[in-house]
Amino acid sequence: MKKEVVDREEAYKKSIEVLKKCVSPHGFIASALCRGNYCNVWGRDSMICSLAALMTEDKFLIGQVKKSLHTLLRYQYKHGQIPSNVNVRKDKVSYGGTTGRVDATLWFLIGFSQYVKRTGDKKFLRRHYEKYKKAM
Repeated sequence: MKKEVVDREEAYKKSIEVLKKCVSPHGFIASALCRGNYCNVWGRDSMICSLAALMTEDKFLIGQVKKSLHTLLRYQYKHGQIPSNVNVRKDKVSYGGTTGRVDATLWFLIGFSQYVKRTGDKKFLRRHYEKYKKAM
């Protein structure tokens, strides 16, 4: 039984390390190995990382959630879609191919609401509520 506890603690520490390797100046990127599109802030990937970060008490990681949300909100399409991914370095945004992608907006809504719920950041909510509604 003791070995299982040690393994869980080690797994938790390693998962925190991976999250910290996925940090960029603009929020969570898709992979600790920054290559090609994996250096972008993806709607889905950054929000999945964000949900994990929100389960920690790590203020640095929780700050990355807010950065990810800000990045995605900055590139929200006029009809409310959240980008599939954003290359902030090149100011290039993708909403998907010819059919578009819907999962980024859905993950964004989950991540946004969990950020507000877990942090109580009402200022953030008030500032971005209209954009949140537009994504809905």
